[in-house]
Amino acid sequence: MYEWFDAYCMAKPGVTRDFKAEWNWYRYFVGGKFFAAAGQNGEGEIVFLSLRGEPDFNQFLRRNYQAVAPGYYSNKELWNTVWFSLEQIPERDRDQDAPPVFPPDDLVREMTDRSYEIMLGKLTKQQRAEILEQNK
Repeated sequence: MYEWFDAYCMAKPGVTRDFKAEWNWYRYFVGGKFFAAAGQNGEGEIVFLSLRGEPDFNQFLRRNYQAVAPGYYSNKELWNTVWFSLEQIPERDRDQDAPPVFPPDDLVREMTDRSYEIMLGKLTKQQRAEILEQNK
């Protein structure tokens, strides 16, 4: 699921990635600001994506896709986690009233774009200009 995610993130201007072994997460940064994560299980399979979002949009997603839950080990108002299996969602984060569906790829791309833009916007004007200039 979402096999395209890593390449999609890495194609954005100024993005770097690391692997936080103690969390078993790939983390994506723009200008040193964390904007996305892909978490693995013990077998090395990606089992969730975490993305920053606007609180109202985050709530909309959670109401419409059970696979979208409050951010896993992150600020639950500002971050969403897209789980690849509904059974893996922690019980406290599971919205039983939401339809038991996964967001389509185009929506996850939009979520990724929004997360990137939010964190890019937190950089200084000079940092943003340098990052965007590299892409020309």
